[in-house]
Amino acid sequence: MIQTADFKGAISALLDEAFGVSMATTGEFLDTGKGGLLGSIAALDARTASAELHPGEETIASHCAHLLYDLNLFLAYEQGQAPRPDYPASWRTRNLDQAAWKNLRLELQAACNEVQSRLQVREVWPKIVISAWMALLAHIAYHVGVIHKLRSSLEASS
Repeated sequence: MIQTADFKGAISALLDEAFGVSMATTGEFLDTGKGGLLGSIAALDARTASAELHPGEETIASHCAHLLYDLNLFLAYEQGQAPRPDYPASWRTRNLDQAAWKNLRLELQAACNEVQSRLQVREVWPKIVISAWMALLAHIAYHVGVIHKLRSSLEASS
């Protein structure tokens, strides 16, 4: 049987990598510990984050706003709330000015920090909670991959 501390340590390290805040020089599923979400968007300007690769497609800003929505939804459930999801609303962000883009990145950072904080204080791990944490990790990793692809495609097309 896995020890709670070992499980939490593994999830924490993988979340750090997914969030792009790991100090590791190599990653478990990304090239580096900084290759995750926050590391990938740190140097992007609002124009790039808001650019559509093809008309009508989601932007990097869209994916970031969607992830912020998901992180906040996850945190609400973690705190015992029962929010009513509105996934279409999570995709409404498309174009941001520089101030709004900076604010979105700051909100993402705060949500990522809160997720890690919730992980550290959780003591009881029923199967449904383990599944939720694993699904969150997979969901973040998926969007990090899409953001990487969008960024490299946008750079190649400019």
